[in-house]
Amino acid sequence: MRPLRTGSREREGPELQVVPLEQVRSIVRAEVQEAVACFRDTILELKSEISTLRDSVSFISDKYEAISKRFLEFNDHLKVIPTLKNELSILDSRMQSIDSQFNLKEQWSRRSNIEILGIPERKGENLIELVSKIAEKAGFALNPQIDVDFVTRVAPMDRGSSRSKPVILRFVSRYRKDDMLAKLRRLKELKSSDIGFPHDSSRLYFNDHLTKNNKLLLKNVKNLAKEKFYKYVWKPIS
Repeated sequence: MRPLRTGSREREGPELQVVPLEQVRSIVRAEVQEAVACFRDTILELKSEISTLRDSVSFISDKYEAISKRFLEFNDHLKVIPTLKNELSILDSRMQSIDSQFNLKEQWSRRSNIEILGIPERKGENLIELVSKIAEKAGFALNPQIDVDFVTRVAPMDRGSSRSKPVILRFVSRYRKDDMLAKLRRLKELKSSDIGFPHDSSRLYFNDHLTKNNKLLLKNVKNLAKEKFYKYVWKPIS
């Protein structure tokens, strides 16, 4: 028999290296510092982004407040519009009333006037003599010293017209004016040649001396009557 061996045999394997504790600490410290530095950079980036975001929010907030303020102002203006419209309507009505009253007063001031159209203009003309000839043709006994307040030419309503200026004959008495105008309107074919203008055969016209507004009104009424085939048109003079 073989004798038994006493004792144990060591297991074979890689040899373990012993790292000093201080070196381990140094490695851990370096890793931690690197992680902290990376974390710090991340924090700084986040702070920068947050600051930018805060500025953007502040800008948007300011813009919103400005827009909101302008909207409120605009809304206030909108609330005023109906009041302004009402005031404009009142002013327009007042202006129309004033224009109407002024037109009535102006027409009243012309109540003794006769407007004569078609008398040719010439230098040194004697209008009193001309209207006396017209009155004679109409069979009206005109006494210039008693009946006539004044006689003159006025600018035509159409400033660009090449026609002679109208002659305005103003009477002292409206009733004498009405009498003469009634007789003048019977002269359907009286011409300039009949009162001393042998080379001018233009027809003479006699009317009440209307204001500009009333002339336009009469013109429109006549046009409407023509469209409607009316034979006569009546219009109050004053």
